[in-house]
Amino acid sequence: MRHKKEIFFEGLFTLFIPLPWSIIKNDEELDHVSVVFPIGGYPKLGIHCECIDDPKAVAKDEVSKYLNQGVKFDKEEYISKEKDIFSVHYKVNIEGDNNLKVWRIINVFKKRTIRIITIGLSWPDNKEANDIINNYIKEIDSVIKNISFSETTVYMDEKARAARKIKELKLEKIKVWDGLYLNLPRRWEKNIDSIGKKAKFKISGVENSYLFIDYDTVDYPINYEILESDIMNIAKNIAEDAKAKDLKVDKSGSNEYLLRIEGNEEKDVRGNIIRQYFWHRFIYKKNIIEVVNFILLIQKNNDYIESEIKNMLNQLIRNADFS
Repeated sequence: MRHKKEIFFEGLFTLFIPLPWSIIKNDEELDHVSVVFPIGGYPKLGIHCECIDDPKAVAKDEVSKYLNQGVKFDKEEYISKEKDIFSVHYKVNIEGDNNLKVWRIINVFKKRTIRIITIGLSWPDNKEANDIINNYIKEIDSVIKNISFSETTVYMDEKARAARKIKELKLEKIKVWDGLYLNLPRRWEKNIDSIGKKAKFKISGVENSYLFIDYDTVDYPINYEILESDIMNIAKNIAEDAKAKDLKVDKSGSNEYLLRIEGNEEKDVRGNIIRQYFWHRFIYKKNIIEVVNFILLIQKNNDYIESEIKNMLNQLIRNADFS
């Protein structure tokens, strides 16, 4: 059978798959793709990628924990003479009447980054399906044995290193003012005005980058019943003022909302490009809407670090104690 070369996850690894197989990508799942066979849309071969920066595990020869992930195997099969690529595979029965076959391949890159590829195939446990799928499993085994990984640093490697740097930041719970407590990195230099209900944090390790926090209220007439539509109108006005490219509104409680906005890029007086991100926590009580505004201004330099800082703040702001 003729094969074609397929490069996955922006060059992380390469497979030679049979010509009739098709690749399906989802823009919302950057770490996952599917492969479909010429027998229809089901079953699909799922391919998931994860890179972890863990030089300690490599140095201590503990990489196998990422390979096994708590599952006991009879053997580990090395598929590279250099032994920097190795894999396991297993089959289990799930939900009583379905089979699941899993292949997991690991590549250790530059003695620090662990590239983990998990490939899975599920199908009904009956004779007709088993006869068909068993032939495909033999082909998949052959394809995986010829996997090759990039010998240079790619996007997923950089992302893993950035994630590790952010993960290693030590957090501390900060009283910004009465009614607002927030976990933030201890190393971030802080300037807090509790009485004026505003604060400024200098982000360590990233030049010309800050997190600003302030407080505001929206008053309505006494006995006015605040509706969800009122919150949405405020969110819409904020988004228009910020010229938002991306707007998300999440309801975090019976009377709480979180508005997230990705703003535009602007140049400072030195010509540096500054990116803007906004979060707004709303809580409404009787005829008053209280708002805490979070503004991240970060200099464009390292997209991977920027993305991880933004993701970290998404969680920290969502989990902040605001009352």
